[in-house]
Amino acid sequence: TNALTLGGEVTIENDLLLTSPLVVNTDKQVIINLNGKTIKNVTTGATASSYAIRAKKGTLIIRGEGTVDGGKGAQYNIALRVDGPGKAYVEGGHFKVGTDFEGESRTLDMHIRSLRRKLGESGRYIRTVRNVGYVIDGAERE
Repeated sequence: TNALTLGGEVTIENDLLLTSPLVVNTDKQVIINLNGKTIKNVTTGATASSYAIRAKKGTLIIRGEGTVDGGKGAQYNIALRVDGPGKAYVEGGHFKVGTDFEGESRTLDMHIRSLRRKLGESGRYIRTVRNVGYVIDGAERE
């Protein structure tokens, strides 16, 4: 949409099944309001994209209830990818990784551990939810 290239806000009106990622490649602010809908990466096979949304430049803000699903079929199936100098702020929604990942069962845990370490004091905001995954919130973890 124009908001992804020119900046602005877009409200998702219907579930989106993506055959290529949504890419924010502007120096402006882009706001995506999930509006209770789902954005899902549906690419598969050797050419599969490994993410649903990518913030390459500018600022991306994701708001509202809804789901961003990285899909399945690639090695890493993440919902949101942020490249410098891009920035992303998540103010709502649920994020899923693909269900057919064939890596070691502790791979994600090791990435989260590394991320917490790199974030220093701010790493305490990444909370483990047993049998569910990880949550970023304002409550300090023990």
